[in-house]
Amino acid sequence: MVYIDDKHAKTLVSHKYKICAKPDFIYQDKRGEILVERKMAKRKPILADIVQVKASIICARTKYKKVTRAVISTGSGNYHYIFNQSTNELFEDILMYHKICQAIYRGIERNDTWKTISNSIK
Repeated sequence: MVYIDDKHAKTLVSHKYKICAKPDFIYQDKRGEILVERKMAKRKPILADIVQVKASIICARTKYKKVTRAVISTGSGNYHYIFNQSTNELFEDILMYHKICQAIYRGIERNDTWKTISNSIK
């Protein structure tokens, strides 16, 4: 294990893409690193889980260059993923979600409609 999210773990940051992450674990084997996210729910991974893992991989690659594999471990099993895309391609995959989060972080009012939000992030 090369990374574990505990009280001493540093947040992984990608300044280029303006995102940060704290994956639960990163293991290393002969083929590179494997990022692991644990979810307590007894369900299959949902879109938000996949987006979180992609963001975590982008950040992890700033320190661990060979992160292409991920496992999302839930109460219903372990789900394995391979992300052979470049870091830039991964970011393109999550760009819309990143823009929405940035807009919310900047203080979009609760009463704004999704149309207003989507117009503000274009």
